[in-house]
Amino acid sequence: MFDIAYASATDKEFKEYHNQIADTYSKEFINQLVNRSYDKLLKFVFNHKYPRLAFQILGVFILSHGAGMPDDIRLLILAHSDWESERVQLKNDQDKVEREKWLLDFRERVENYIEGIPVNIPHETLQDTGEVERQPINL
Repeated sequence: MFDIAYASATDKEFKEYHNQIADTYSKEFINQLVNRSYDKLLKFVFNHKYPRLAFQILGVFILSHGAGMPDDIRLLILAHSDWESERVQLKNDQDKVEREKWLLDFRERVENYIEGIPVNIPHETLQDTGEVERQPINL
C-alpha cells in the first residue's frame, strides 16, 4: 500500500524524503500521499485476488498512519470486514473465535477512527495465537 501511495510523491517531495526510512515520515506527508492516491489504492484493492483481505489491509494502513479516511472508504472497509462473510472460511473452532474477536475489534477501530490520530493495530497471525497469552484489546 505504501508503495502505491509513495508513487504519488512530487519531485520535490521525493528529493526531500527519498533517503528517509518510511517509519520516520511525518503524518502530514503520509496523509498527503494517501489522499492523492485513493483512486490507485481502490483500484488495487478492487482488482486484488482477495479484495476482502486487501480492504482490511487498506484499513490497517490508513489507521496505523493516521491518514484520512473519507466516509465512502470507511464504508467499503467495513463492508469488506464483516464477520458473517468470514465465518465459513475457517475450519478450526479456536481460529474462528480468534478471527471473530480480532475482526470485530478492527471494525470498532474503523468505526471510531479519527483522522490524524494513528491507531495501533495488533499484527499477530492466527498461528501466533496458540503460543501467546492474549491481552484484551481496549480502545
